[in-house]
Amino acid sequence: MDTQETKWELNEQRLTLFNFLTKAVCGVFPTAGHRKVVDFSRMIYFLLHGMIMTYKDLEERVLSIAKRVFPIVTEAVLYLSILQN
Repeated sequence: MDTQETKWELNEQRLTLFNFLTKAVCGVFPTAGHRKVVDFSRMIYFLLHGMIMTYKDLEERVLSIAKRVFPIVTEAVLYLSILQN
């Protein structure tokens, strides 16, 4: 996420997703400076990555996990957005 050039296709995909996330964050916080947008995007990215890695090997159905986890993600993003203001 700190560089725009990479040698591996997987990292290219991560950069694409991170750039998409950054644009979304910028859309929600249009008056935020570039540094705040990037920092907030990183926080969300790392939050989601941690949750994905926590649940990736479970045999539980995705919808069951989503019902439990999405409210936590929503609350975390709301909390982070308050901190960014």
